[in-house]
Amino acid sequence: MPHLYQTDPAWADQPYAGGTVRVNACGPTCLTMVYVCLTGRTDMDPARMSAFADQNNFAPTGATEWSFMTSGANMLGIQSTQIHPTRESIENALAGGRPVICSVHPGDFTSVGHFIVLGGIDDQGMVEVFDPNSPFNSAQRWPIQRILNQTKACWSFWV
Repeated sequence: MPHLYQTDPAWADQPYAGGTVRVNACGPTCLTMVYVCLTGRTDMDPARMSAFADQNNFAPTGATEWSFMTSGANMLGIQSTQIHPTRESIENALAGGRPVICSVHPGDFTSVGHFIVLGGIDDQGMVEVFDPNSPFNSAQRWPIQRILNQTKACWSFWV
């Protein structure tokens, strides 16, 4: 899975949801990582994914709607389903090669609300995190319970 960041100068200042990719596009950036990982295609980057989300009204209030993770993904040819934010559900998805996107509330990753991607989990329950807003957070593994304590909802993806 590629590490993509909202702050990348290639797209950070592009428009999204009444602001910019840098400020508002954690959801589209996460879905871009999953899209590239699952399809092997590179025709979408965070700016294009953000434009796609805006064009299809997935961010009418300035934040990415949860429906983007299901309906938006399906429009791109990616299957997805919302899963229970439990260790078992996440482990099962990741063991099956299905990346997981989590919507998290304020905590380690955000002071407002945020999306992150989980790409793998080891035998000790440490999760590989792809945080679209933080190379620092993405460079370390996180205890699954710490992620779960901050998770509001999550989705798994496959093709």
